[in-house]
Amino acid sequence: MDHKDTAIDIDQYIVNEILNGNNDVFKELYTSYAPKIRKRAYNFSYHDTEDIVQNTFMKFFENLRSFKFQSSLTSYLYMIALNEIRTKSRSNKKLIKKDCYMLPACNDTEHLFFSKEAF
Repeated sequence: MDHKDTAIDIDQYIVNEILNGNNDVFKELYTSYAPKIRKRAYNFSYHDTEDIVQNTFMKFFENLRSFKFQSSLTSYLYMIALNEIRTKSRSNKKLIKKDCYMLPACNDTEHLFFSKEAF
């Protein structure tokens, strides 16, 4: 058995335990990965960090039955987190653009300084 087979076995064990209601395994997964996701989310969208972490684990749990083991469980979790970060980033950009005073030289950087909330 090589390293890849061992990793798949561990991932299958984790998935099965969580699907069978073993909250301790889910808590351990959360405890291990939430800080890493939180750190990455903070770098992109510090206002939404906790929402991103929470949504990541909710979507992970909701979609766990459809996980096909084509990638590692870690990669799957990080992909969900990355998608959550992208979603929040897009939504924040829309809000910033919506609230931007229409100044002649209003570009993306200036949106941060000329939003309604800044005054």
